[in-house]
Amino acid sequence: MTKQERQIIAELKESLLNIPPEQIVDTLYRRGLLDHHAIERLAIRKQFKAMVARGVPRCRAMSDIGYQYACSYEKVRNIIYQNRN
Repeated sequence: MTKQERQIIAELKESLLNIPPEQIVDTLYRRGLLDHHAIERLAIRKQFKAMVARGVPRCRAMSDIGYQYACSYEKVRNIIYQNRN
């Protein structure tokens, strides 16, 4: 980690000192400090794994998730099979 990264993290920690722990993620998200797309990919992958584990067929799971997230089946499929980040 670079000196600049450490300074930025220290500043962020200081700005969050007076915020209750349960509100920190919400605060970071509202301030635009969390990557919406990365969080969405994480949530989609998690939900997909849970649905498949319950016995939902893979294609059906991707279709249902696309509907829930108001995105295309293709986007969900890409997140599941292509993007491993």
